[in-house]
Amino acid sequence: PARLGYGLTILIRARPLPGEMHNMIEAIRETPQIVACDRVSGDDCFVARAHVRDVAEMEAVIDRIVPFGATNSSVVQSSPIEERLVEL
Repeated sequence: PARLGYGLTILIRARPLPGEMHNMIEAIRETPQIVACDRVSGDDCFVARAHVRDVAEMEAVIDRIVPFGATNSSVVQSSPIEERLVEL
């Protein structure tokens, strides 16, 4: 992503408001910067990974989700383990 100008990778944890689960899922699906999203257990319902060019674009991505619930975001500093296959 960095070679294509997407200098920041962010993780967005999200918890929809009551009745807004479907709308939050659609907002996540329709946001092209979001490249992966998992439904998780615990306090949050979703953890999404996005690639953005800068902090302004990060804010714009989060602003697409916020109308449907609470978010908490983190900037990825490094990835000591990239996605890999499970050994069988």
